[in-house]
Amino acid sequence: MKLQTLITQRQRELNFALYDTIFTPQGQTKVQFSWPELLSLSPEELIDLFNQQLKPFYLFQQLSLDSQLPTGFNDHGPNHINQVMKRSLSLCRWAKLDPHQQQLVVIAAAFHDLGNIIHRKQHNRYSLMFVQQLIPDLPEGPDKHEIEQAILYHDEQACTLEQVKQLPAIALALIIADKSDISLYRVSQTSNQPQALADPHVVVNLLVNQSQLLYQPPRMILQLEFNPNQEQRYQMHQLMKQSGRKMVPEQWRELYRNLNIEYIFIFYAYVLRIYLIRLELMIHAIWQLFPDVTEFVLDTYDPERFIRITREFPKQHADQLITVLKQHLSKYQL
Repeated sequence: MKLQTLITQRQRELNFALYDTIFTPQGQTKVQFSWPELLSLSPEELIDLFNQQLKPFYLFQQLSLDSQLPTGFNDHGPNHINQVMKRSLSLCRWAKLDPHQQQLVVIAAAFHDLGNIIHRKQHNRYSLMFVQQLIPDLPEGPDKHEIEQAILYHDEQACTLEQVKQLPAIALALIIADKSDISLYRVSQTSNQPQALADPHVVVNLLVNQSQLLYQPPRMILQLEFNPNQEQRYQMHQLMKQSGRKMVPEQWRELYRNLNIEYIFIFYAYVLRIYLIRLELMIHAIWQLFPDVTEFVLDTYDPERFIRITREFPKQHADQLITVLKQHLSKYQL
């Protein structure tokens, strides 16, 4: 089915006013980019260009995702795309990729989630269709192949651990950047309702002030700053309405009151339960992109309570550790 047909069909389902700013009545994108002009820009200039020209697309894809769940979908709008573009670029520079590869990774990151405009399922394949329409003069060859590989295999549902070994460097950087973006800024405004506290994805993101990747060979560290305090989340007042001073579900408070279990330990279990498959894909991408990294570290800390949980995944034992974690987590319902 042609992209134009899918777009007009999606608009009939959603009836978003934003549609007219992005597409013609025939479902063609109003914005198009020239490939030579894109390659004339630095990676930073590309990021600025896409943030400006594709912002309506990013807003539209988030509206489309939010329409699929009553309590909203993790943010895939302008903030997420900007973060992934910048983090992908940093990863490529850490890996000492050449300036042209840095351009390609920014382009792939800018387009990787556009397919969510059509639907979450197979959004990676729909994103490729947007590349064809938005960059009509993208020539056949290695550049196009690498961009397509990065977009097609950025999602854990579309990429196996064996496939990771065959991916180009920019695809590896996109996987790492995308899967490491966890923070309160990924909570959709549609989730600003008390019922959203029942969604563990909302809870995990809401309780992370920021996440950052630290490249410290031979280690790569994913650091999550845990903070359940309300004052950091004033914009989510409806979501906070029934949560008390701490932004945590009621069952967490019961565990704390009855068993004195610190919130960060419960949070950490949630992170592993929800993100372990994504972390596994990200870890394997790290091994491929950074031969000098022999250990991945998940570092979760609570600056208010002075509690830190650090789990190390040495390269030679990481697969066994992840297998054991999967077995343990499958026994319990959180």
